[in-house]
Amino acid sequence: MERPAYVGHLGWIGVRLDRDAAWDELVGVIQEAYLTKAPKKLIATLKV
Repeated sequence: MERPAYVGHLGWIGVRLDRDAAWDELVGVIQEAYLTKAPKKLIATLKV
């Protein structure tokens, strides 16, 4: 797996959009990452 040069300590992700992507899997990964870093008060307002 290639790792983008700009990946930082915050756990950024890189996605190749010029290839077939498993969009439902990407949605899950992005949601999980957001919920890991989002403020608790904001998470409480979401319907997850």
